[in-house]
Amino acid sequence: MEELLNNAFDPNEPGVAVVVTKGGKVLYSGAIGTANLELGTSLSPTMPFEVASITKQITSAAILILEKQGKLHTNDKLSVYFPDHPSGSATIEQLMQNISGAFVPDHSMGSNRVRADLTSEERLELLHGGQPYFAPGERYAYSNAGYWLLGDIIEKVSGVSYADFIQENIFSPVGMSNSYYGSHRNLIPNRVAGYDYTENGLKNASYTSETWAYSAGGLISSAVDIALWSNALFKGEVVPQESVGRMVTKAELNSGEKIPYGFGLALAELDGYRTAEHGGGHSGFLVHTTRLIDEDIFVVVLANSFYMTNGYRPPEEKNPAFVARRLALMAVETSEP
Repeated sequence: MEELLNNAFDPNEPGVAVVVTKGGKVLYSGAIGTANLELGTSLSPTMPFEVASITKQITSAAILILEKQGKLHTNDKLSVYFPDHPSGSATIEQLMQNISGAFVPDHSMGSNRVRADLTSEERLELLHGGQPYFAPGERYAYSNAGYWLLGDIIEKVSGVSYADFIQENIFSPVGMSNSYYGSHRNLIPNRVAGYDYTENGLKNASYTSETWAYSAGGLISSAVDIALWSNALFKGEVVPQESVGRMVTKAELNSGEKIPYGFGLALAELDGYRTAEHGGGHSGFLVHTTRLIDEDIFVVVLANSFYMTNGYRPPEEKNPAFVARRLALMAVETSEP
């Protein structure tokens, strides 16, 4: 596993932090590359990265925690919480499955708007500002807006901020000591710096306000912590096993067609093995997690670089999704630790 990383990444450039587990035990934990090019600091698997859309599975679990507490039901319609919302007929479950049709105008990571901080009131106003893409359940469309709405439901139902709810109900109980709600202002020990590969070489990541990422992609965590999170989740330590099973059940459209997406997790197969995985990325960071469900194998790959030139993506051997899947298959052949 280490050889795979050493062959792909330069220790003097942005790199990756990786953890591989099998049966909840660590097979491999390591990193290669530089956490801060200006200081020359090496990466470590305990350092916090921006984990982008890996946030979605944590947000989904938070919703299921509230359901277990009897404070909501995933069959509730959005209109229960926001009566005038244009997507009010969508259910909480459909928001988690990305089949709600929820729409936010001008919600583009390429827009200068993402550099401005949003208050909760401004975000809600924006969320009410456009018509749905389609009727709930009509089709699948990946939606950060839907996960924004889930964050707002968490705040409305729990009576605390999204950040505080995640800290109190997930980060602290699981022991995720290097995990945070995103903030450019707060001091975060050993925070990893993000970089963009551009036509003019490596640059510091462009600024994006964490208020835009929010409950769709605003969390910061380490590779070690994300492994703790996923293993705790699939052991039934975060929500009951029945709820975990719902998270890895394919969404069903109104037509009866099954869509390979659950609650914040993409569902597929890798060489015949059932997988629950998810990628994510925004300026400065590119990440991926892969779980072989029946083999109880989990891999997280966090990279502190993003490729910004004309949609260019990293060569295959540097792509976190490729690395995570390769390591997962290697873990199948590895003896129990």
